[in-house]
Amino acid sequence: MAESVKIVAQKRDDTGTRVARRLRKKGLLPCILCGIDGKTTPVQTNLHELEMILRHHGEDNLLADLLVDEMDARKTLLKELQYDPIKGTLLHADFLEISMTKKISVEIPIELVGEPTGVAQQGGVLDQVLRTLEVECLPGDIVESLPINVEALDVGDSLTVQDVPIDLTKFTLLTPKDLVVATVLAPTLEEVAEVEAEVTADDSAEPELIREKKEDGEEAGEDSAAEEKPKKKE
Repeated sequence: MAESVKIVAQKRDDTGTRVARRLRKKGLLPCILCGIDGKTTPVQTNLHELEMILRHHGEDNLLADLLVDEMDARKTLLKELQYDPIKGTLLHADFLEISMTKKISVEIPIELVGEPTGVAQQGGVLDQVLRTLEVECLPGDIVESLPINVEALDVGDSLTVQDVPIDLTKFTLLTPKDLVVATVLAPTLEEVAEVEAEVTADDSAEPELIREKKEDGEEAGEDSAAEEKPKKKE
């Protein structure tokens, strides 16, 4: 079950790019709260505190008790974060008000577990094609990830959405079941060529050493023969 955190926020009347910049300079993050009735409310929260929460709890499907002006408590889901594409700094956050008794649609990360046989023994490459599953569930049933074991995969094998073990009593699967989640690809021609080159290099190294030893032995024999050759009488 996803963990719920507490976030303190304040309503704000002014909006716009300039206002957002001024807020961030003061250490505040501009946010939008979308209510159950669809009404949006501009709010702001402490930027550093939210960054610490995200660092500790992660960003995916974060449940938050959003306390607005220390009076209005809302159960929310962190819906979206916006970052500066160059600096990577947090610019904006969207919170969606939810009901704990009403199902919502969320995307849950897929976690691949283990090393495939096709990678460990056959030199293949594991390719994760799909990284999240879209499901419908109650907010309290949201999990951090959906693990699936890939150890039995050989080169050319694949796993699809229907292979991901999920509790169908809690989750309604919205992603098509025939989509590929992960597959083990055969090694590329370049990788095969590199391996063959290494093997060839290893095989050719020993005869060269033997030849060098033989040549050294022949030279030593020639030197000995030269020393033993009788001198001519004058």
